[in-house]
Amino acid sequence: MEHFTLNTNFSLLTGAETHEWIQSFPRMVTEAFAGSNDRTRLLGNLLVLEQYVRTLQQGMSEECRDVSDVLKHALDLLWEYLEGHTNLMDFEEFANNLNACVLAYNTGESLTDTQEDFFKTHFPDGSLADEWLALEWCAILLMTLVINEGGRVDFEDCPEKAPIDFYGLAELLTLLEDACIELTDTPKLSDRAVDLQKACSLVHQTPLFRQIVKNIQNSLKTALTAEPGQFAALREEYRNNTILPKEYAADLLKY
Repeated sequence: MEHFTLNTNFSLLTGAETHEWIQSFPRMVTEAFAGSNDRTRLLGNLLVLEQYVRTLQQGMSEECRDVSDVLKHALDLLWEYLEGHTNLMDFEEFANNLNACVLAYNTGESLTDTQEDFFKTHFPDGSLADEWLALEWCAILLMTLVINEGGRVDFEDCPEKAPIDFYGLAELLTLLEDACIELTDTPKLSDRAVDLQKACSLVHQTPLFRQIVKNIQNSLKTALTAEPGQFAALREEYRNNTILPKEYAADLLKY
């Protein structure tokens, strides 16, 4: 098997090679950021996450909606930490409560009275399905920062201190791969694994999916070379970018 890297030109790969690249993506990112500090890793996540949230905003705006205040606040906290404008005490409570709500939504785990109040305040309709991947992604990043800063953790089964990872990014790539089957009208005979793999092979050759991969690669490579003095400018630039063209934004909300 070829050893693909973050610099591999995805558009030149064949069908079988594209599947290998997708499967190797988590390993490639881990290798690319080996030795990087948490702020560089956080920036890599945020440059892609911002573009995804901007796409969500575009899709929701067609229904006269906007992303939730809780998601906006979570993003603001992550950027403020990255830029050195906030400390653990400013986000420790919020991070624990947001993570508790994500766990409750995903697993049915019970909430304390304080967490229940947080849930009712920030999730008045019970859930924010369109934004859930972004909210879960933010919760994981915030809790990782809390753990790594030695903060309070309200959960018994808590992971130990570890570098920020790219779990949310890998989940987003999988979501976009599936969504692009519909967005590009790629034929899929059934939901069987073999037919899904064939459809994905076709999707990997489409200009839309190739551009998504290139966008993610370029965002991560930008993070790897960015200096702290560039963080604020990158925030402004990437919050106005999208993960895919605007005409697909509303349809992406279905996934």
